[in-house]
Formats: sequence, C-alpha cells, structure tokens
Amino acid sequence: MIQAQAAELELAPAAPAWAGEADAHIQALSEAVLELEYTLIPYGLHVVGRAPSPAERVDMLLSLAEASHGQRPARTLVEALVAGQTPEQVFTHAAAADSAATTIELLRELGKADALMAQDHEIGGILHALDGRFLRPAPGGDLLRTPAILPTGRNLHGFDPFRIPSAYAVQDGTRQAERLLQRYLADGNAFPETIALVLWGTDNLKTEGGPIAQALALLGAKPRFDSYGRLAGAELIPLEELGRPRVDVVITLSGIFRDLLPLQIRCWPRPPSWPPAPTSRWR
Repeated sequence: MIQAQAAELELAPAAPAWAGEADAHIQALSEAVLELEYTLIPYGLHVVGRAPSPAERVDMLLSLAEASHGQRPARTLVEALVAGQTPEQVFTHAAAADSAATTIELLRELGKADALMAQDHEIGGILHALDGRFLRPAPGGDLLRTPAILPTGRNLHGFDPFRIPSAYAVQDGTRQAERLLQRYLADGNAFPETIALVLWGTDNLKTEGGPIAQALALLGAKPRFDSYGRLAGAELIPLEELGRPRVDVVITLSGIFRDLLPLQIRCWPRPPSWPPAPTSRWR
C-alpha cells in the first residue's frame, strides 16, 4: 500500500514490488518526504518577535525577486545588500559584473523589504493592540506573492475580494492551464472538450485566486477590472488571440469558497450572444 501510494505521488516506482527490501525503500521514501518538507519550510515555523537572520533574509529576498519581479540577481549582490551596502553601491558592483538580471529598481525594492524584515514589528504591534489602540491594516498572505504584507505586526486582513484573482495569479493560472492541457495531450489524448475542477476556498485565498485564474484560462477568458482596479467581471479572449479551442469547465465549489467569494461566482464570462432575447424565460 505504501509503495502504491508513493508511486501515485511520483515518489517511488510502481514496480518491481519492494518485497523483502521494503524497509530500505520505506527509509528512502521517508527521507524524500522530509526533503520535500524542508524545501517548503526550510527554516521551520516562524517565532513571533524574532527577526530572520541575515542568511534567511538573503534566501527570502532571492525568492522574492524571482516570484514577484521575475528576476534572478546573483546571490553575492543580495548578500552585499543585506550586509549594509546601499542599492546604488550594489548596482555599481552588478554593472561591473555584467549582471543583466539586476536593476536598480529591483535592488531598491529588495532593500526596503530587507530593512522591514530585519526589525521586529510584531511584539510592539501585539502590545499596541492589547492596549486597545489603533493598529494599521495590512494585507495577509505569502510574502513572495504580496510584498506589501511587510512590515508584519499589523492588523492583517485575509484578502480583498475586489483583487482576486491578482495579476500574479492570472499569469500563474494561465501557465497551469497550459501545463494541464499539454500533459493531457502528451498522454495521447485528443484535445479535451470538458474539464472538471474543484475550487477550494483555502487554496484560492493562499494563491490570490490561482485556481480561479486557471479555470478562466481554460475557458479562454480573463478577469475584467474597472478604472479603480476592482474586479468587475470577466471577458472572453478572442479565439484568434487564444490560439486554441475553448474548454468547457465544470466547477464544484467548496462551502468556504461559496461563502467568502460570492463576487467571483457572479463574474464568470457570458457567451457573446448575452444578454438573451427579451422573450427568453431567463430574462
């Protein structure tokens, strides 16, 4: 049973059967699972009031640069930034090293994030709240996707329904949709007409609407925002621009998704013939 479950997760081959060597294989599987855990949570759980160490900040800033800015500066440059050099000094060094992945704007953003991470704002924020005083609101979520959560220690809110899916989620959801289609076609199947998805509340909150964006991408649609940047609906992408057929998406919603994201439920794209004729019983 362990081998079969590990094979489904691509953590072990399905054959040959482990048989008498099962103990050794289970030990190797345990190490592989621990490696995954340490990759996802390399420094363990966060301790309130304890600022990350310089090495931890370097790793975080490198991940932040790649996730939020799509750039990969050299580690030595970020180490110099964390060590106290100004973005201008670091950029001069980057230019000498011909590092095309580094810009002064990126270094300034990373420098601001490093300064906020290097100090503890949490104990003061907790005491401020316990004293019954006003605590500034701030977005919650993943630092790599939402650098605006810094500094921590503020009165965080889980999400802004008018900003889901975010610009990052739209890009990531589009990539995931294409990977899904390419994997399905690579297995020798014809292009799918219908795909079923489950939209979970927690997954969408953690990813700022990534699964929503994936469903929209399969449909060949994208979210539509008003002049204030608030979600106002969805619109179909022209087939000439999409470059492939649309895929019908059958969606099941979790209870949390239904309760927390009613705006997203109402914002699905309508066919080009919408609204229906006045004689329609759906008027």
